[in-house]
Amino acid sequence: MPRVSYRLNSSFLTYSQLLTLNRLNTNIVKQKVRLSRGIPNSFLYHPEIYALKDIQQLQESHLSSTLLRNLNHPNFDSSFLKIRLQQIQDSTASNLSILLHSPLLPKKQKDTHTGQSILAIHSLHIQLLRNEDIKWPIPLNTKGTPINEVIANHSHAHLLKQQLNRHSIYYIEQFLNYNNTELLKWQDFHYNILKIPRGRIPRWFIEIQELIRSTANPSTSLNYPNPFTLTK
Repeated sequence: MPRVSYRLNSSFLTYSQLLTLNRLNTNIVKQKVRLSRGIPNSFLYHPEIYALKDIQQLQESHLSSTLLRNLNHPNFDSSFLKIRLQQIQDSTASNLSILLHSPLLPKKQKDTHTGQSILAIHSLHIQLLRNEDIKWPIPLNTKGTPINEVIANHSHAHLLKQQLNRHSIYYIEQFLNYNNTELLKWQDFHYNILKIPRGRIPRWFIEIQELIRSTANPSTSLNYPNPFTLTK
């Protein structure tokens, strides 16, 4: 475990790697102490029995503590981390801080050490605020309901987010009419993204519309009037 923790200073394990290592770890322990393979793994991880460490929890804890330590470093303002945080904040294209709200990261940013560290703190339900007077990283200053809320549970959410960023689509209201009562047709979509759509309707557009329909409920709070539509 100490060796794993040391390597986590500059790298991280993917979900499949974590599952593989945890499985190998539990099998070795069961073999060493001559336990039946039918013994549930929770028996090994129980703090008052064998107290075996879960590698996924170890990674989340290590990444979170490292990020927290670097954020509180006296030289943070001149550090590379400050630049990376703003880069990741910009990639989310959201008006919510990545340190206060769990972000939906494009795949390229998700598969980085800093990106995984940010996801780790939210997995542990930690929110970070360095200074109430000096907000960093700086989120977008645009009114709107982040599209991340709709696509977060999609099986390919990170790739979908990357595609939406390419078209400068960041908010749910960009898919709606002036009163937020109807979804726009593909032919009318150019008013909200300031681009003229050409060719057939793309698959991602249909998927987003279906997600908006399926998640809509009376408690959904949208900006009225829609700030992305032209004045009537």
